[in-house]
Amino acid sequence: MFDGLKLTNKGIELLAAILAGHTVQFTKIKMGDGNEPSNFMTLTNLVNVRQTLNIARKEIVNNTILRIGANLSGSDVGSGFYWREIGIFAKDLDGDNTEYLFSYDNAGAQASYIPAGGIVTEQLIDLEITVGNTDNITVVIDESLVFPTIEEMNNAITTAIGSVTTNLGGQISTLSTNLTNHTGNTSNPHGVTASQVGLGSVQNYGIASQAEAQAGTANNKYMTPLRVKNAIDQFVTRASLQIDNVQNYGLATQSEAETGTSNVKYMTPLRVANYVTSKVNATFVGLGNVNNYGIATQNEAQAGSSNAKYMTPLRTKELLVALGVQSAGNMKIVVSSSQPSVISGTTQIWINTAS
Repeated sequence: MFDGLKLTNKGIELLAAILAGHTVQFTKIKMGDGNEPSNFMTLTNLVNVRQTLNIARKEIVNNTILRIGANLSGSDVGSGFYWREIGIFAKDLDGDNTEYLFSYDNAGAQASYIPAGGIVTEQLIDLEITVGNTDNITVVIDESLVFPTIEEMNNAITTAIGSVTTNLGGQISTLSTNLTNHTGNTSNPHGVTASQVGLGSVQNYGIASQAEAQAGTANNKYMTPLRVKNAIDQFVTRASLQIDNVQNYGLATQSEAETGTSNVKYMTPLRVANYVTSKVNATFVGLGNVNNYGIATQNEAQAGSSNAKYMTPLRTKELLVALGVQSAGNMKIVVSSSQPSVISGTTQIWINTAS
């Protein structure tokens, strides 16, 4: 979380005082949640102090390294915070006797969260300080926070463990016996009802056998997926679905549809369209000799020059009017390859298709 404590400007001054023979006293450890400033060396306090801890223990590691520690009690944390800052404070007893920030570190984004209200009962914080000469170092220790020696702690732990083991042994034996008796009791010792476990409407039915599932007559058995399959296999047939006359044919391919020779495939609308597109033409419907001509316009009919258009009665009348042929209602146009017979009182116009 922390990379390592680094000396501030005041820390460098205090270290120089130690080397000069002054007595420097380490006083407390502080925790904070401030962001690291651009130049931490000018700090004389944390950016934002959240906890101030008295020093609870010290240990001289060697002539130049001092280890000090403090205890953070969870009940002292009024509101949770991200522990970004750590700082050790000291003062020169032979100098101005003023407390300054000796060394500092900031965890930044690696900060740990300290919850409020004693969720974490206690956290031990131990820090090592490199100084020039530990002979000139004193530490202010809060005696109320001092821990017992390792020997005293081990003796107390051994005694406590022995007492707890003896008490727990008897309790565990009793509980084990009671648990064995209780788990072996299959007569519903608690008197639990179906309604109490949300099954008041569920009947106490067993699982249907295969024969019962296929018979389909029992109304006091439950079906499983396997039994449902057994019943379907028994009852659902082609005849029961009234499709016993329907052949199990697949769908025709486009080639099979266009060929029109298979009698064991079914046609879809697409395959019918494939067949019609490939087969149905003018010859198929008996119009192989009929040209695909459009209807002549009035101008084309009166010009009489196009041989790629069809004439309608209207276009024929428009042509005759254009040629000056008038009728009082007794004119007949005959289109034939042979000359028509004379009809008394009727004017006939013969269009000889033979020429």
